[in-house]
This record gives sequence, structure tokens and C-alpha cells, in this order.
Amino acid sequence: MSASVPPFLIAHGDRDHIVLPSESPALHHALVRAGAQSRFELLGGAGHEGARFDQPTSLALTAAWLRARLCELAA
Repeated sequence: MSASVPPFLIAHGDRDHIVLPSESPALHHALVRAGAQSRFELLGGAGHEGARFDQPTSLALTAAWLRARLCELAA
């Protein structure tokens, strides 16, 4: 892994019973240590692919993150 990987937005539900809760922060920290851009969000009450990911606040967070990355590319 290196700083040349694309930016990551990692969202993980705190009630995910498929992917261990420790996996997403571990990925995030590995990316940051390698010099990559990464943002980690823990979604309270969300399971694996839960409806919480589709709520307006989660979608707005994702949209804002994407807009920021696109503006960085355009600059």
C-alpha cells in the first residue's frame, strides 16, 4: 500500500455481524500510515449494508466527501 492509492471513505456499522468492527479502522490506519487519504465513519445502529447507510445524513456525508475529492482533482 502506498500514497498513490485513491482516497478512501470507509463507513462501517457498529452492529455489523459480518465484517468485524476492528477491520475498517485497521484498514483506515494502514492507509493513513502509508500516506493515503482516508476517512473513517462509524455508523451507530447500522448493520452490514443496513438502512442507516441510506439515510439523508449518511448520504450527505458521502456526497460532501465525493465533492471535496472531485474539487481536489479539478484544482
